[in-house]
Amino acid sequence: MFTLFAALLAPVVVADTVPPVAASVSDPVPAIQITLDNSSGNYFVGQHVGVRVETRDDGYLIVFRVNADGQIQVLFPLDPDVDAFVRGGKEYEIRARDGQQSFQTDVAA
Repeated sequence: MFTLFAALLAPVVVADTVPPVAASVSDPVPAIQITLDNSSGNYFVGQHVGVRVETRDDGYLIVFRVNADGQIQVLFPLDPDVDAFVRGGKEYEIRARDGQQSFQTDVAA
């Protein structure tokens, strides 16, 4: 079972401000940190998986997964018309529409 996660963060640019300085290579805080709820990393088919995301900076976030068949599923935001703005330093728990954990594991067809 192979699942790919990705998160995109677009920095917020506010008029009349100085653009953000790029983080140095030695910066200990990653720009985006994605955590799965199973610390062992072992999952079985059909298991619900919880996802938490924390960003270093304020910005607009999209979290998606690529399932075993190569289809893309957007996990956050749930609806395209929902504001995807997130605050840096705040952890967000990604939930499915039914309030369950983010998604269920699957296998390639």
